[in-house]
Amino acid sequence: MSNWKIRVLDLEPSTQCNAACPMCARSFQGLLNTSVPVANLTVDALVTLRPHLNNLERLSMCGNYGDPILNPDLMSLIDYCTSINQDCSTIIHTNGGARNVAWWQRLAQYPNLKVRFGIDGLEDTNSLYRRKVRWDILERNYRAFISAGGTAEWKMIVFAHNQHQVEQCRARASQEGFSNFSYVVTNRFTQGDKTVFTMHPDAEDTTPLTAADINFDPSKFSASHVNRTLGVYSSRAYAEEDSTKPRTSTTPSIIAQTKFAYSDHVVPAENNISCYTQAEGIVYVSAAGDLYPCCHLGYPYGGQNKYDELEWLDKSKINLYNNSSDEVFAWFDEVERRWSQSNCLGTCTKVCSTSGKPNLYAVEDL
Repeated sequence: MSNWKIRVLDLEPSTQCNAACPMCARSFQGLLNTSVPVANLTVDALVTLRPHLNNLERLSMCGNYGDPILNPDLMSLIDYCTSINQDCSTIIHTNGGARNVAWWQRLAQYPNLKVRFGIDGLEDTNSLYRRKVRWDILERNYRAFISAGGTAEWKMIVFAHNQHQVEQCRARASQEGFSNFSYVVTNRFTQGDKTVFTMHPDAEDTTPLTAADINFDPSKFSASHVNRTLGVYSSRAYAEEDSTKPRTSTTPSIIAQTKFAYSDHVVPAENNISCYTQAEGIVYVSAAGDLYPCCHLGYPYGGQNKYDELEWLDKSKINLYNNSSDEVFAWFDEVERRWSQSNCLGTCTKVCSTSGKPNLYAVEDL
């Protein structure tokens, strides 16, 4: 634990979600992952961590399986963290398709808080990926939040079906009062020669997804903003984005330039791990109250990994409800020890190894 100084809490408030995004570990290829339990994080888990939170600066709410706003006690989590440091900043990632107007207006009253809405197109395209998210409810909610003084950002995933709307979405974001607009381009399609993401034949909606094929301004991208592990290319720092400025495209498709398969488990001869979460002081707490060094390891119910690299771990020992903070941190030392060994975790080598290539993981500005 001595090398992990917590400055950022990355929380998964809930495993529940109103959407059914087909690339999500919760509803992969359109089928609900029935091994995911209903779980909502409570303040009790954070109380266990309290001895290590004296330097807390930022609170990030996202998650591997659910949408944060489905947690009925979400604001209690924010209240607890800001009681430790009143200047603690908060960011919430959400599809925006749940809760009522009064809830969003109340959320807008928190200082140092912003909401990053995942909006993948306009009324005719957003639900093609954000399946089951109703546009009228999303629109009502972000307007309620913004009009009440909340800081909102629009983040878009680009697919073939919405690539023609990037500039329209940028303009709409500006008109609606969003503080920033950004987009990412998924390269999960580029596993081999795959350009189409197919649904399971038993899925409720079997409409496939097709990779975008558009050109990008290279000035918008850099190695530090390419996130191979999450399978996306992301635009430069959101604070630098101007929602009103159109973009031009003159270069070959950046998607075609990288092939990546998350499930590959290749351990380089020299791992040379440069752990970004350790460097940034980030820890990840799942909705069940389990503590992880990062969100990439927090897939106990399945996800992008096709192997169980934590089979050696007694998972009952990492739960903040049932163990002391020192006890749950003990396994961090084992993860770090393996960085220099042949049994280094595949996720660590994939996300944080600098052997033979630059570290391409970008920590978003919270």
